[in-house]
Amino acid sequence: TNPMKILDWLEGELSKSERNQERVYILHHFPITSFSLNQDWGFRYHVLIDRYSSVVAGVFSGHVHQDTFATIKSISTNKVVAVNYVNPALTSFVKLNPSFRIYE
Repeated sequence: TNPMKILDWLEGELSKSERNQERVYILHHFPITSFSLNQDWGFRYHVLIDRYSSVVAGVFSGHVHQDTFATIKSISTNKVVAVNYVNPALTSFVKLNPSFRIYE
């Protein structure tokens, strides 16, 4: 499962960045832990992050309205290969205050 071939596109961009010795930031709506909703897609995404960990400088997401993070571990070695920074929201939510984070 690869809606709109988005993972093919991502793999192409990561490959191109690797060839050009560039670092990339990946931004998406749902945190990495939410990808378990579609296991095939989530596993392929995980494989890409693992494979291109030398290129991925960080992963950023939101959706849960909480200021937290999740580590992304290598499939083969179980070592951390990337960090998914889950950003808070400017909108209020049940029992949560509006907030933001500044990255420098």
